[in-house]
Amino acid sequence: MINAFNLHVENAALYRADWKGIVEKQFDIVQKKVKPFLPGYVDKDFQERGARDYRLDAKLTLEQFTQIMIKQILKYNTSHYLESYTRDEDMIRDGIEPIPLQLWNWGIENRSGKLRIFPEELIRLHLLPQESATVTHKGIKFMQMLYGSDRALKEGWFPEARHRGSWKVSISYDPRNVSIVYLWDESTGAFEACHLLDHQERYMNKTLNEVQNLIAHERKMRHAATYPELQAEVNFYSEVEDIVKTAVKEVKGR
Repeated sequence: MINAFNLHVENAALYRADWKGIVEKQFDIVQKKVKPFLPGYVDKDFQERGARDYRLDAKLTLEQFTQIMIKQILKYNTSHYLESYTRDEDMIRDGIEPIPLQLWNWGIENRSGKLRIFPEELIRLHLLPQESATVTHKGIKFMQMLYGSDRALKEGWFPEARHRGSWKVSISYDPRNVSIVYLWDESTGAFEACHLLDHQERYMNKTLNEVQNLIAHERKMRHAATYPELQAEVNFYSEVEDIVKTAVKEVKGR
């Protein structure tokens, strides 16, 4: 995100909570607000002798817990009156109350300039993990999966890889569904969707973990089949030799 959108990020030093006191205090405030409503909330006496194991009281799913946290944040931003906030003359003139959302909207309009807006798809792509894929004569290979794209076909990548050898390209992918990966053009910053080839349908709509498990399982199956296959080949040669020896004896005995 920093490189793609020319952002500047500053981080407070480690172990200096006093440099970000507002944020640190909010952690405490949020917890105190929701604590009475959360079965299974871990209190300070957790793991002390005789203390109850609060985990046994947990009832909420992750989605339900997330809903509660979001509602708490929305309530604070839309209705919390900041008593210690000092409004300047312009805010007073415009009738701005010291409520977080009002201060934010007024500040964006009058102090910080307009927020930059980028396409949602572009932002999402920059948040996805990035890896290298290999252009081969069979397709764009990521792990054991093969993909194709319009650009690869138009520019003749696959015949070129057969003739000159493979090369690396940068891609982004969504670990939740590897049906599509996104090919980056490093010179322009543009991207293109690459789809699984038709004969790779067994990977369609699978997560990265599912694909990795499938590949590991097949590797284990191949390894397990090595000895039986070798034994079968030894038996085959032995049986062929016996047949040939029998045939030779029969010919000599005629």
